[in-house]
Amino acid sequence: MPVRRAFTLIELLVVIAIIAILAAILFPVFAQAKRAAKKTVSISNKNQIGKAVLIYLTDYDDAYPRTMETDSTGFPLTISWFTIGNYQKSLEPYIGQKRGGTESGQINGRDKIWYDPEDPDKHEKYMWGSYLDNGYITGVFRTQTGIENSSETIYSTLREKQWSTVTGVSVPIAEPPSNDPFWSSIYFDLCLDPWELNDNPAHFAHWTKGRTMPPCSLFPTEECSTWDANIDGRSPSLGVKNEPRYGKGQIYLFTDGHAKFMPFEQTYRSQLENMWDVH
Repeated sequence: MPVRRAFTLIELLVVIAIIAILAAILFPVFAQAKRAAKKTVSISNKNQIGKAVLIYLTDYDDAYPRTMETDSTGFPLTISWFTIGNYQKSLEPYIGQKRGGTESGQINGRDKIWYDPEDPDKHEKYMWGSYLDNGYITGVFRTQTGIENSSETIYSTLREKQWSTVTGVSVPIAEPPSNDPFWSSIYFDLCLDPWELNDNPAHFAHWTKGRTMPPCSLFPTEECSTWDANIDGRSPSLGVKNEPRYGKGQIYLFTDGHAKFMPFEQTYRSQLENMWDVH
């Protein structure tokens, strides 16, 4: 009778070790591929939003939809769930999808274009979306012809994660009444405000001038502002290990409708060379 030869313990251990080594090599590759696929989806989302905005402009006399209201002096201040709702609804006919967050007590789909697929906050009940607009485009009145270089002017980018922590606003478990302060809190601030906050009309970065304050993260020795702290991977409140979700950069949508991935440092090199100014 033929003798059946079984695996020895040593051979089994060698096979297990080989499998473990292959897994250690392949799992990071799979994770990177999955993240790259999500980044592609997010860029596609931004491109769709950009195209919708361009069509909107043709229907509304070249004027951009608004994400902020103004106070009695015209200064862009008023932020609310309702303002975001109106902004997203204004683009709904061109996108074919409902606004983010909740509507009539129902949570809208979180696989839609308002949400980045890698956004850890997208399942929060009241989370309105994953992208922040340049305040100089939608926070104040702006027309497309009022932008000098559309292909080099940023329209929006990725919002920072852990949004409740970054804004310092506790998200209620039960839906509060319509007059609750939560609905008008900075949790619903969809805009980056790159202007001078003291509202001095003579200042070079007064909100009427379309010029951007140097970010303190890059120019700490100059007169600067922390307006970039709400961009993905840039909030100091999340600690020194905070990193952008897709690597060394963020996804940016430009006012001509195209989107691309690039580091924040490339978007702001100086007061005279940056992609946030409109003039």
